Amino acid sequence: MNHVLIGVCVFVFLVQLVTQGEGPARWQIDAMLRPGDLVWWNLISYQFLHGGFMHLAGNMLFLWVFGPNIEDRLGRIGHLALFLVGGVAAGGLHATFDENPVIGASGSIAAITGAYMVFFPRTHIRVLLFFFIIGVYSIPSIWFIGFAIARDLFWTGVGGTNVATLAHLGGYGFGFSVAMTLLATKVVPREPYDLFSLGRQAKRRREFKAVAASGRSPWSHETPAKPRAKRDARLERESEELAASRAAISSAARGNDRETAMRLYLQLASERPEAVLNRALQLDLAGWLFESGRHAEADEAYGRFLAKHPQDAEAHRVRLLSALIRARYLDQGSAALDRLKKVDRSRLNEQEQALHDALRAEAGAESRS
Repeated sequence: MNHVLIGVCVFVFLVQLVTQGEGPARWQIDAMLRPGDLVWWNLISYQFLHGGFMHLAGNMLFLWVFGPNIEDRLGRIGHLALFLVGGVAAGGLHATFDENPVIGASGSIAAITGAYMVFFPRTHIRVLLFFFIIGVYSIPSIWFIGFAIARDLFWTGVGGTNVATLAHLGGYGFGFSVAMTLLATKVVPREPYDLFSLGRQAKRRREFKAVAASGRSPWSHETPAKPRAKRDARLERESEELAASRAAISSAARGNDRETAMRLYLQLASERPEAVLNRALQLDLAGWLFESGRHAEADEAYGRFLAKHPQDAEAHRVRLLSALIRARYLDQGSAALDRLKKVDRSRLNEQEQALHDALRAEAGAESRS
């Protein structure tokens, strides 16, 4: 489609050359966009007329450079629609604020380049520049097109030029807006480096930094805490004491000093009811307490484990052990049934299933009595 558009523009220009005499032919005058004598189809026909070879060559060069990638993203019909409707938008803006006639595909191609800025902001464009020294420079498209927009804004403000800069700006705005809308609505699939995705990534980075600066983990969904530097000294001290207690319990457990580990754990549990050790150590201590005959403390330790890890792979077996303690050692039939109700029997082996059924019968008989 991009080749077709270039071919049509070149063909129409050749017809202009053949049919014009000392001035434009009548059909050319009728086809151009004249704000004072506007006919609706002029908003399309003016796009394929050009005022000279350099006018045509400049427009076709830009269409040849930027058009193929836009056609890849939008398809043939989408590319054609953006070109034509972008030209209508560009011509409409010009006709609203400028009384001078206008011709050329500049507004249509501005819509293409405006969309290009959104879809391919990091793509580099090789440009031949006369800037102190002549050379070929590679410039990111967002800067190249951004400079063109800034130039048109400048000349629109200054005035005194025969270039329809308002039409250019209308095309840029239309193409940019359409591309952003297509990405936002996912009509056109997003890619990691389009302008919409880059904007979302920048927003996430700002949010990440803000969360990190608030004193909590960026990976957490908890309510933001006060900044670390402003935390209450007492809370800091308690946090340090909790960490020290956990470290002491862990050290005793690693040294197989079970009595010390259990004593320190029970002391911590009495002082900090919310404190829970890491998964493996919490289970070990609960088991040691059970083996040592401290059944109530063992059940409480298992309960803390279940509160923190309700979906753990061992949760069903832990609930079974807690039910056993309650039914056979603490005379709490109803509490044992509460634990058993949450046990998925299919997750247990045959021996555990038999224990589950026996405890259910014992706890049920006890609760009825």
